[in-house]
Amino acid sequence: MEESKYIVYHYCDLNAFLNIMYSKKFWLSDVKKSNDDDEGKYLLKKLQAYIDVANLADNNIKREWIEKAHQFVADYIGKKDQRMFIPKGYNYEGLLEMQKELKKNLEQDEVLDFNLEEVELTKEQLEQEKNCWKMLEEERRDFGNNLNPGDIYKTDKFDTPIYTICFSGNGDLLSQWRGYAKDGTGVSIGFKTKYLEKWKSAIFNKKINLIARFDKVNYVDYDMEYLLQLKSRNLINYAKEILGETNEEMILLGKLAVEQELDEIAEKSIFYKNELFQEEDEYRLIYCDSMRCKEGKFIHNLNGRKQIQNSIKDFKLSEMKYRVGSEGIVSYFELSFEPIADEIIGEIILGPKCKMTTAEVEFLLSSWGYNCLGNNTYDQRSIYIHHSDLSYR
Repeated sequence: MEESKYIVYHYCDLNAFLNIMYSKKFWLSDVKKSNDDDEGKYLLKKLQAYIDVANLADNNIKREWIEKAHQFVADYIGKKDQRMFIPKGYNYEGLLEMQKELKKNLEQDEVLDFNLEEVELTKEQLEQEKNCWKMLEEERRDFGNNLNPGDIYKTDKFDTPIYTICFSGNGDLLSQWRGYAKDGTGVSIGFKTKYLEKWKSAIFNKKINLIARFDKVNYVDYDMEYLLQLKSRNLINYAKEILGETNEEMILLGKLAVEQELDEIAEKSIFYKNELFQEEDEYRLIYCDSMRCKEGKFIHNLNGRKQIQNSIKDFKLSEMKYRVGSEGIVSYFELSFEPIADEIIGEIILGPKCKMTTAEVEFLLSSWGYNCLGNNTYDQRSIYIHHSDLSYR
């Protein structure tokens, strides 16, 4: 965190400004729903280049290992996935075992010699056959005609959401006014970083990662160079092992290890962007929830969220909520800063096209309990309200 950034700014239109200040809450939305397709993937895409560099640096690396390592990354950031149909009364392990048996039988290539002459069946055999057809018919009523238990089908990939609110280190930037404050008719709200930095906690285990963090976005990846080199080498080694392995359990373990390697890069990637965005001087407050999709099942740990909440006293995280937006039905969280509402906001800048006066904003916020001085100096418990210095009209 740069020491000079005492305040960072959230640009918004007047409707959002009204909601934030009245409710004393942020909305944390999934950053991957933004219009930047590289969100959360920047370092993962850079990893592809490091895999190629590793290939050039070592003549002993085979081309098929490189291609497999590239495929690991492409599959991880891809849009499609596959699932197993696991209806009630079945379990993943049992259906997986059933698939192995079917595969084994097919590999044996047994030729069955059917006798086309009529065969007389006993009463017991007929009863057993009737029971089998009855069970199959009942399953059809439950599942329909398209899928059977254990069937694999294609679907859209579940991309773990990362809930975020974004800030800029510059509170009076033309590109931000145009893009995020309704063409300059809105405001930028200045939040003190010493309070935002208190949003910090993390819980890790084998199934879930929960992260609460506030930090600056990086536009150069020099500090990630060693990590990307290490991960590219690891992926190539895993590719070599998996391609040379015949034991399915060992292959599965290898794939899980690959996913863990890529998870680490993905978690760091949220704070990295292309240098072309450097003007934004962006900061992010993020919450990575516990939702994961493993083996066709969603994993959701509410106890982990409570642990995060208990470790951070100045903010209150809501339950997951949903709204209808341009992207469809999307999830979000409300993060209340009410316990520190009198202290966290230090400045409000009215956009170059905003028609409100500073006196109107002071009156509005004072009626909601905010301490507004409205002059050119302010202490830790006041809000400095003023107009943009830009002449944009």
